[in-house]
Amino acid sequence: MKINNVRHGTRGFTFIEILFVVTIMVVVAVALSGSIQAGINIVKRSNAVSRNEDIWLLFERMKNDLRKSVLFPQIEWKADPGGISFPAITDYAFRKNTSVNRDYAILPQITEVRYKFDKDKKNVYRQVRDYSEYSGKKTSEESLLAGNILAFELKYYYLSKDKKITYENSPGGGMVPRFIEIRIVFTCNGGERNEISEMMEVPVGMFQ
Repeated sequence: MKINNVRHGTRGFTFIEILFVVTIMVVVAVALSGSIQAGINIVKRSNAVSRNEDIWLLFERMKNDLRKSVLFPQIEWKADPGGISFPAITDYAFRKNTSVNRDYAILPQITEVRYKFDKDKKNVYRQVRDYSEYSGKKTSEESLLAGNILAFELKYYYLSKDKKITYENSPGGGMVPRFIEIRIVFTCNGGERNEISEMMEVPVGMFQ
């Protein structure tokens, strides 16, 4: 007598079913990879926008300081291709009562404003010193304005006695420029190289 072994409830996958599952997995993988790449692109764009905002804020801060610059014999204008310092009226915080550490007042006064480019750290800094710090040759805290800077170049244009604009790369003798051209080369997180330049007016330069 012949007995047939029959297993109930078990069945293998057909080729069509396997192909269908593989197709779904491929579609899901492609969708996920597209979403991940889109997310990476968004992050890169946001980093680029943030870096551009830092540069434009640097420009705005510098333009504001130059508009408030003054002629003050005790604080000399010093300019070179990689930085500048000058007297300007700024809102400066000072301690009203030395017995209370956090009792400060903010008043406008003549200060020395300095912009400096650190080539090693690739940063641009701003430093403000009041007259007592300047005359006492004391240092003050530097504030970081922008990072990942490849180049920070300043060009100076002066108003001559015959009212003509002349260019000086490294002026001396406390000369006050009429215009300053600023060129900044920087990189974003993705390594993309960008360049921004702007010409800034120095109102007090017309009175020298």
